[in-house]
Amino acid sequence: MDSDALRSVRNAFYLALYQNVQKEVAQLDQNNQTVRGWGDVYAARAQVCLNPAALQASESAATPIQAVKQLTTYLTAAPDNRELVLDTLKEWLSTPELASDVTLQLVAAHIYMLEGMNKEALKLVSNDAENLEKLAVCVAIYLRMDRVDLASKSVKCMHDVDDDDTLTQLCAAWLAIRTGGDRLNEAAFLLQELIEKFGPSVPVLNALAVCSLHQRQYAQAFQHTKSARELAIKSGQKVSAETLLNSIVALQHLRRGVDIIEKITLELRKNYPDHPWIQQQADMEEKFDKYATTFKNKQ
Repeated sequence: MDSDALRSVRNAFYLALYQNVQKEVAQLDQNNQTVRGWGDVYAARAQVCLNPAALQASESAATPIQAVKQLTTYLTAAPDNRELVLDTLKEWLSTPELASDVTLQLVAAHIYMLEGMNKEALKLVSNDAENLEKLAVCVAIYLRMDRVDLASKSVKCMHDVDDDDTLTQLCAAWLAIRTGGDRLNEAAFLLQELIEKFGPSVPVLNALAVCSLHQRQYAQAFQHTKSARELAIKSGQKVSAETLLNSIVALQHLRRGVDIIEKITLELRKNYPDHPWIQQQADMEEKFDKYATTFKNKQ
């Protein structure tokens, strides 16, 4: 992959500026078949993020596009029907001529993470210390597993590959936030720098919100989530679960906006019914009702 030729496309994609991805792809050298092919892949992945159902891919499409199509199928399928996608990925990943495809590995890792199959995802992305996106996925998985030490090693590898790359900066910020303490100022600096370079984006604004929450700057955190919400709506995107959750946490710490919190929670339940936070809330409510009933019967 010609990373320099695709840098502007990659920046737009990783910052979730999906509408800009199409614009950047259109400016690529159409005479360079390799660059054009990778541009099509990023355009397809961006389309899935904007509207999964809108992606059209023929049966004869190249493996990377077919892999992205599997992500579309997974995201639009009912939970009971997602097993078919997992079976397809298992079959493809056991086929040597397909298993080495980087996009297939990344898409499969993404789906496995959504399924909570972190070890399976890690196997697909921990085999290349030169691929920044694979390393970024490693960072995300290690942070999920509370292995800050391993996440730090992956971020170091990213710095060794390209110290100034957008993904490197994002992952360095995630690691700094997770580490906390004085590293929060470092994270805020990195994130603000990305905004100065590329303009505001939803993931960066949410990362800043988390940073502010850790620093107990709750009003500032809520302003970041408000900006993230407005930006998503303006871009024609659904407000992300992270934006909604960060808004709820900020408002709870501010001890105001009960009606707003309930409204945001309802929005989260409606748009992301399978989100782990929603499932945990439902589980706690069920347990509370169970023990409340038991206590009442004993009186």
